[in-house]
Amino acid sequence: LSHNDSTLQIKWINSSSKDVFKYELYRVNKNKQAQKIKEWLAKDTTSDYNDTDIEYDNFYSYKIVVTDHSNNFSENISGLHFYSSRVRKAISNFSYTLNKETKTIILEWQAPSIDVYTYTLYKAKKGSEFISYKTFKTNTLKFEDKDLNIGNTYSYKIKANLNSGAETRLSKELNVEF
Repeated sequence: LSHNDSTLQIKWINSSSKDVFKYELYRVNKNKQAQKIKEWLAKDTTSDYNDTDIEYDNFYSYKIVVTDHSNNFSENISGLHFYSSRVRKAISNFSYTLNKETKTIILEWQAPSIDVYTYTLYKAKKGSEFISYKTFKTNTLKFEDKDLNIGNTYSYKIKANLNSGAETRLSKELNVEF
């Protein structure tokens, strides 16, 4: 078993027996409940699987069941694997309000359900690259941008920096015509 930021990869060596009919792969959670995630015939030479239906900071193991033409079977269970990543899901509730009266753009976001250390806001003017624009403390969930020029389009993204040293992916891009 190995993993990256979004996938647990399982690899195995297929049986050399000519009598094998099918394989079944199960994900086993920490409560030892098995869920079938893949089934294939022996003639298929599949020898790996990328599991993306997983959650951070959880333990997983995998069971592969090999069945022959007489319905005899054997199973092999992997060791427990702790799945964690430095990169977490992006902040999904990121929005803006254009206030023409005060000539500002008000950005708001919701705190993810993880232990946030700071937020980093990125900003770009149309035709420019994003730059790290502002950093906010944990309890800040709103920002009023006053550094604007009429007739420009501004884009924003945000991410959370976590106490563990991990961070979220950048949020969806907000584009605001000012």
